[in-house]
Amino acid sequence: MSEKYPEKWVIGADTIVLLDNTILGKPGSKAEARQMLKCLEGQTHEVMTGYCICCKTKNKSFSETIRTEVLFKD
Repeated sequence: MSEKYPEKWVIGADTIVLLDNTILGKPGSKAEARQMLKCLEGQTHEVMTGYCICCKTKNKSFSETIRTEVLFKD
């Protein structure tokens, strides 16, 4: 996006879930989503969110990745 709007500030972000060091992808259906939630029950998993804010013409960018442990109840 920064190539398309070089004079604008562009914000991008994404989040992933890791269970036992395995990335859980986005579910393709409601059934798959239910199965993923079942796998998380009673488990501690990690949620990682990364973001970047940049402006190409100002040659400025800021980014960070945040890791959070989450305990899912049964």
